[in-house]
Amino acid sequence: LRLLNSVFTYAQVKDYVKDNPCFKVDAIIPSREVKNMPSLAFDDMPEFWQTVNKMQMNNQTRYALMLFNYLAVRPSELVKAEWSEFDLEAGTWLIPAHRMKMKKEHLVPLSRQPLELLKQIYADRVQDKYVFTHSSDLSRPMPIETPLAAIKRSGYAGQMVTHGFRSLFSTHANESQKFSDDVIERCLAHVPRNKIRAAYNRAEYWQHRVELMQWWADIVEEW
Repeated sequence: LRLLNSVFTYAQVKDYVKDNPCFKVDAIIPSREVKNMPSLAFDDMPEFWQTVNKMQMNNQTRYALMLFNYLAVRPSELVKAEWSEFDLEAGTWLIPAHRMKMKKEHLVPLSRQPLELLKQIYADRVQDKYVFTHSSDLSRPMPIETPLAAIKRSGYAGQMVTHGFRSLFSTHANESQKFSDDVIERCLAHVPRNKIRAAYNRAEYWQHRVELMQWWADIVEEW
């Protein structure tokens, strides 16, 4: 419908048609119920990790799950990550715009624990492009379904997904009242729709974000 609406809007501007029928169609489409991604509660995480750590899985998958929890990034952003995006000396990860949902590059501060893990993964790498590779084809990244499948095998199907780590981070960071909404939202790469505010926020909060991500990594490490 969005595509057709764009076509007919263009046609109206060019005087090819008088009306845009998409407006009429839109009026009769029922609104869709929004369902949040399943996520475990904060207090459930120690047991979750005890269970996961007992499971048989390759190191790549286990490390990916750990980094999902530490970094609270979107699933595709992590499994398709390339080594060229990382500065392990500076402790930063610059995700390029073309891999971001909002098409804006996102700089992730790497706290001590995930940075140490990434350095270990880098030292053991078998190729120089992808951080996580496909099990049968090193020229391709890990499938986005692989970490999710590991969660399901651990017995948490319907209770936790890889995207759920973002919800967990957001909920606990907000409930702690230690950090502002803007800092938390920037860590999640949620860009304000207001263009002026977005331009301002892009240059702000870095030190606060570093502090927030280290605070979170210390919590996750205990789990």
